[in-house]
Amino acid sequence: MSGKIAHLTFPKCGSQWVRDVMSDPELLRAASARHFSPVGAYTLQDWEKEPQETCVGPIFTVGYEQWKAVAKKGEKALVVLRDPRDIVVSWAFSIAYSHFSDPDVRIVRPVLLSLDLRGKLYLSLYVFFSSAHIFRSWANRKQTNSEYIIRYEELIADQDAAFGKIFQFCGWELDPETIAGSLERHSFAHQSGRQAGTANPFSHFRSGRSEDWKNYFDRSLGELFEQSLPGMLCEFGYESKNDWYAALPETQATRETTFLEMVGKQLDDIIGTLQG
Repeated sequence: MSGKIAHLTFPKCGSQWVRDVMSDPELLRAASARHFSPVGAYTLQDWEKEPQETCVGPIFTVGYEQWKAVAKKGEKALVVLRDPRDIVVSWAFSIAYSHFSDPDVRIVRPVLLSLDLRGKLYLSLYVFFSSAHIFRSWANRKQTNSEYIIRYEELIADQDAAFGKIFQFCGWELDPETIAGSLERHSFAHQSGRQAGTANPFSHFRSGRSEDWKNYFDRSLGELFEQSLPGMLCEFGYESKNDWYAALPETQATRETTFLEMVGKQLDDIIGTLQG
């Protein structure tokens, strides 16, 4: 490994999963590398002060121009993005139910809990909108020796291949067995006790899949998204035309699971296990 690596990302883009894999002690030992996980309001200016030969991340909500303004020769950025619609859905559930209670969450969580599901999604879209220009700065950026841009969807589609390329970009020489071991230890199934796609809205490991937004976006919400952020999804290649929302159902049948319903289901599962 040479230089310094910044793991740049945005909320709800698998940041903690990527961090956990890349900070896995066995993996770092095999790569002769080191990883630092910042907390709080960490910035690129803080990152500049970190020692060389260190991978630091996640660092949230950094734009392309911000990165280029501080990056020095030999320093690299791993940039992880995600379909903004999945970010909107994931943020709404996470902040309402499962994210640890830091000061920001304590401010907004009561508001989210007072809203129905649609209200939660509206508020989440507003929050994403406030930093969408930073997210958008990474649209149409090409892979370079200094920036490796990958999407959450690619990571979950073929974890071994995707992380293998990331480690190669970082200059970490790792055998496939070491990579596979780290991915297994930090897999969705291992961490949650469920297979990806089996959702628990009250768990930090809620769903573990892509395109979950299709369960929550109806035509009017999709149109509102496009009107708010015109052309963004096409710029990132998530859609091929700007009227993508026209294919969505007029109404969405999905209903938010209540806390009492979830507790009841968990009790049923426990009783069933004891009886089985």
